[in-house]
Amino acid sequence: IGMALANIGETELYYEVHGSGPVILFAAGLGGRGNYWRAQIDEFARDHRVIIFDHRGVGGSGPAKPPFSISGLAGDVIELMDVIDLAKVNYVGHSTGGAMGQWLAVNHPERFSAMVLSATWRRADTRFRALFETRKETLNRFGTEAYIRHGLDWLYPGDWFTENDGRLDDIAARMAEDQPPDNIIAGRLDAIINSDHGDGLCDIHIPVLVTYASDDYLVPPGYPRDVVKNIPGARTRRFASGGHHFPVTRAERFNTVLRDFLDCLGTGQVRDG
Repeated sequence: IGMALANIGETELYYEVHGSGPVILFAAGLGGRGNYWRAQIDEFARDHRVIIFDHRGVGGSGPAKPPFSISGLAGDVIELMDVIDLAKVNYVGHSTGGAMGQWLAVNHPERFSAMVLSATWRRADTRFRALFETRKETLNRFGTEAYIRHGLDWLYPGDWFTENDGRLDDIAARMAEDQPPDNIIAGRLDAIINSDHGDGLCDIHIPVLVTYASDDYLVPPGYPRDVVKNIPGARTRRFASGGHHFPVTRAERFNTVLRDFLDCLGTGQVRDG
């Protein structure tokens, strides 16, 4: 395992390198922590060079000040790739990381062999903005632990709550210890609230797979389906369950779907499903 800080000018990004081979760069969602992908690291480091990183102002990365934007967070990915000399990668982005991937595919297509956009959206509509404004108000009025407890209902499927019955307070407290300062969380929520890729996705011509879960209540299926409809030739995989965090709660199947997509790229036989 290689761990380091990449100086990207305004701040530093903490990143890790696992394994060797074709490069997969994983970008996390709103939490911004590279360790979100712990269930994918060992699987893909067997035959790939896996890159994970913490977003600016989060985890092991250097300090950052709001305002944040999807384009700014996505630009950090290009800066990171330049620092560690990655000319071209396969990109996997979940939720906010998927929104970042859309911007990257439009603005820097030459740097990406293929993309997996997981549980993501094209633009923040009225319902989407209201939901995240409510999450921000919960954070501002009641604090980090209340924000986390409120978020669990949106992020995880019913069976996760059954499996963790009686442990939710402890889980929320541990998650709170791992959170960045409230102003960073609020700034990242603002980036989501203001996100809008408009009609630019029609210019994406690299292979794209969009994944989503039917029981994702935070980013319901209509949002990723909208992404698919607007990217020429985009493929899709639906998970019957798993909630918003299906790459974690359904990690084995997610890994199978991701490997199938990557393996099929060279054959031109990527399938819909």
